[in-house]
Amino acid sequence: GSGNGEGEGTSPVAERKNRTLGCDLPEYIGTSEQRKKYMIKLFDACGGQSQEYKINEKEIFFHNCTYTCVRNNMKSTPEVRRIPKGMTCNRDKKTCPEEGNCPLPMC
Repeated sequence: GSGNGEGEGTSPVAERKNRTLGCDLPEYIGTSEQRKKYMIKLFDACGGQSQEYKINEKEIFFHNCTYTCVRNNMKSTPEVRRIPKGMTCNRDKKTCPEEGNCPLPMC
């Protein structure tokens, strides 16, 4: 918000209309189109319809391959999910394993 009280309380989804899905993801994920597809995969992995969930792009923890799905109804607790196996998690294009942390990048 602009801090002037107008439109306060708007949902993050409404604010996001002018921002590209995935724009906060690191460059190593790929082009803006690839980052958008990455986010769509994460939404799919939340389960349910993508409209039911939101994901804070700043709360995607690539180092341990987890992220948080937040159901759009206010009462729900955010759910920590694993980034699906095979999705990029660092600048060396390493991918998330079935379980455990992202493989460390080479020095």
